[in-house]
Amino acid sequence: MHVQTSLDLYDKVSLLGQQAQYDLCEAQGQPVPVTSPSALPANIPDVTQSVSTVVGAGGRPVPLLKILQTSACEKNCYYCPFRAGRRMRRATLTSDDLAAAFSQMVQKRLVDGLFLSSGIIGTVRTMDRMLETVELVRHKYGWRGYVHLKILPNAEEAQIERAAQLADRLSVNLEAPNEERLARLAPKKDFDHGLVEPLERAWKIVRRLRNAGQRVANAGATTQYVVGPAGESDQELLFTSQRLYRQVGLRRAYYSAFSP
Repeated sequence: MHVQTSLDLYDKVSLLGQQAQYDLCEAQGQPVPVTSPSALPANIPDVTQSVSTVVGAGGRPVPLLKILQTSACEKNCYYCPFRAGRRMRRATLTSDDLAAAFSQMVQKRLVDGLFLSSGIIGTVRTMDRMLETVELVRHKYGWRGYVHLKILPNAEEAQIERAAQLADRLSVNLEAPNEERLARLAPKKDFDHGLVEPLERAWKIVRRLRNAGQRVANAGATTQYVVGPAGESDQELLFTSQRLYRQVGLRRAYYSAFSP
């Protein structure tokens, strides 16, 4: 049986953190000095490239571990650097390993929060693995701080509800303002049922749980667009964002310039 070493683990953390850079998780802030990588054992690689500084409450800079559960993916989204079929180095972390690595980085004061996204190898299976990671972070390691969890396309209602109970912020990346534009970017994704519907479900679930007295997804939900490659107009982007602000309580929309 292969026993994974710390070197294997933190190599993966470093790689999956770098591969998560295209996800805009919050308002970006100026990088803040973090504990030197030398705080970790000497045989562990530099993981500071996995740390993204965002603006927290009161304008406070907050270093997050921004990371993918896996960079393996079955989708062939044309804008994505780790789309299916592209030759690149990929990695996958188990929930146990990712939660343990995050906890150690918190203890060493490298990070003060978690942003978790993922490539997709079966939506239900991958979403379950992400939820398991956050369950471990919360309940095994006792983390009570900030967690931002990505909701994958076509996630099930029970998964969205559990995500709302575990995370402070949820997000679903629409990538494009409508079905026509999305088809040019991601032919395997369904705009209405796969992306908008999970956002609507998240909003309804959060409202229901809050009315029942639960403190869930306190920082709301966000989305992100890839701007440029589908030929969308500013009007299309703003129309869709405004509708989501009004109808599903979207907290913020992020616009990411396409980088070939």
